Amino acid sequence: MTILVAPATTGKMYRYSSALKVIIATFVLGTLCTIILKADSSDWTPEDSKAENAADALYNQGQLDAAEEGYRKVLERHPDSATALMYDVKGLNALWRIKEALPEAQKAVELASYDGIAQEWLGMTLVLSGKYSDAIPVLEKSLSIAHNEETSSIWLAQAYLLSGKQARSGEILEGLLKGRTREQQSVTADRIANGYYQMGNSAAAATWWLRAAKLGSKDAAKWLSWAYSVGYGVSQDTGDSDYWSRRTDDPSYPWFPRLSNADELVNWASGWGLVALILATTIILPITTIGTLGFVFSRQVTKNPRTHWSERARRSYPFQLFLAFGSFVLPLVYLAEVDNYPGSFLPIPKWILIWLAFAIAAYVSNWTVVWWASRYRDNPGTALQNLQDIGTIVVIYLPTMIVLFIMSLNLPPQWGIEAALVIGAGVIAYFWLQYGGCIRVARLSGLLIPADSDLREDTALIAQQAKHPLPSVWIIRWRKANAFAYAFANAIVVSTKLRSSLSREEIKSVLAHELAHLCEDRGTRMMRLFGPLVFLLPLFTVSLWAQTDTWEAILACYAFLIIGFFVMAKRARRMEERADNFGKEAETQAGTYPLALAKLYEANSIPAVMPGKRKIHPHLYDRLLSSGITPDFPRPKPPARWGIFAGLLLVAVNIVCLTAIWLLLF
Repeated sequence: MTILVAPATTGKMYRYSSALKVIIATFVLGTLCTIILKADSSDWTPEDSKAENAADALYNQGQLDAAEEGYRKVLERHPDSATALMYDVKGLNALWRIKEALPEAQKAVELASYDGIAQEWLGMTLVLSGKYSDAIPVLEKSLSIAHNEETSSIWLAQAYLLSGKQARSGEILEGLLKGRTREQQSVTADRIANGYYQMGNSAAAATWWLRAAKLGSKDAAKWLSWAYSVGYGVSQDTGDSDYWSRRTDDPSYPWFPRLSNADELVNWASGWGLVALILATTIILPITTIGTLGFVFSRQVTKNPRTHWSERARRSYPFQLFLAFGSFVLPLVYLAEVDNYPGSFLPIPKWILIWLAFAIAAYVSNWTVVWWASRYRDNPGTALQNLQDIGTIVVIYLPTMIVLFIMSLNLPPQWGIEAALVIGAGVIAYFWLQYGGCIRVARLSGLLIPADSDLREDTALIAQQAKHPLPSVWIIRWRKANAFAYAFANAIVVSTKLRSSLSREEIKSVLAHELAHLCEDRGTRMMRLFGPLVFLLPLFTVSLWAQTDTWEAILACYAFLIIGFFVMAKRARRMEERADNFGKEAETQAGTYPLALAKLYEANSIPAVMPGKRKIHPHLYDRLLSSGITPDFPRPKPPARWGIFAGLLLVAVNIVCLTAIWLLLF
């Protein structure tokens, strides 16, 4: 049997190899210890650690200047400590003192090139300083050391993104989410968002906060609520802010909890499902509320032809007010309420949905109103005709309000040159409207057309008799029998219904009434010109006044204006009585003007005696008596006052229902 024996040199080689390994290991360990001792001096004391912790506490509380001062004091005691340098870099970066932070970050890497944290802080500082290409290899080295994969990956993705390599940036971030649970993805997305926040990339931070919040991060929902409330990286939106605030379990609405499965329903309906839900609400709710309340409040309305028109008008007047709220106010409620829905769940810009909901609510509300109006009106028209009438009323009566509202939307947050320019532009627009702008707007909208030759001839004759410059005369497309004057544009406007409802002589007397308003004294004209502006301007600039703590001055100003309003109303009533005298003087046959007034009241279903006292326009019954005509009907009672309360109830019910739907789901 042959025994194979290993050569004696084998044992020697083994011993030599082991000794060599020990020597090399000792050298490496000694080198590392030298580097560590060089990086973090051996004289580091517990007091230094305590100071670092105190500075960190200030940093976490947002007291960045105080925190940086604490970091700096430690660094002054240990100028060659990589740890102290990195803490100081942290404080400087938070204060955006990047030029000071960069050399310290580079020195920290020189002292501790083995340390992934040092590489990470250098890469972060390079990104903040705009040196994206230089940051990429540093952050990749930090990843190779694998100290903090998430943080380094986030900053590396930012460096690639800012270098124009968006695809690579997306790959890195999506790679962080792969293979993780929903909760882990939520935490990672939140960290990504906070990383972008530290970098100052507001849009990316908001995007990732949204993603994290949808995954269930309450901290991200809190930040997202703040972002939407101030417009950080997203359009300012109170609807989204309130929604994400509730997702943080904020006890703002403890009295009205959400549905237990609200999140599942919202996630299921997000996108076009949510759009369908909102639009369905704008269809069903107006029909239901107007229909239900209309059924209750329409019981006193009558369309019996044997009942005198004055009694029909008296009984239907409160219901007309109720329906007016449905036509005018209710669509505005839906416009405002849709703005509360979170736009982050919508597949289209929210402003498109807002105006779409407003248009649908306006049509549906007016369709329901027209349907109910048929109970007391022989020819209520269609929903589109009713909407056209609303547009006419807006053009006639509300252009000043619209101009001042637009002005208020463009006001800066505080007084200054910009505020003065915006207010000045609003005042100039107001005067432009008064001196003919309203006529131009109405013509551009297609509502106004030039008057026919008969109207122009009669107006010229009356103006000549009154020795007043010839005014322009227009016809407005309106299903309400009415006429009015633009005093500062020297124009008279007659509606199509008035033109078709009265004879030529009756229209002539109405034209004389309107011409009287063009011939008013200078004091009255100045009150009409400056009164609305003085009253409305403080109201539409209240956002500026509120910051100056001058509420007492504003209230005193309005108290004075209210007194002035009553004085102006009293003068306006005298001007109406004067205008009635002009109308009677233009008669070629006695009784033409008062009979024309009676026809207008009947055509518009206006009661012959209105509720309240000392109205600007005298009661028709009194106007007939003052003209020497005894009406063919007894003096009716004023109409009931429940119409306004019914209209307010209609609006309140819709607001409550819309708010309840929002609170249950969002």
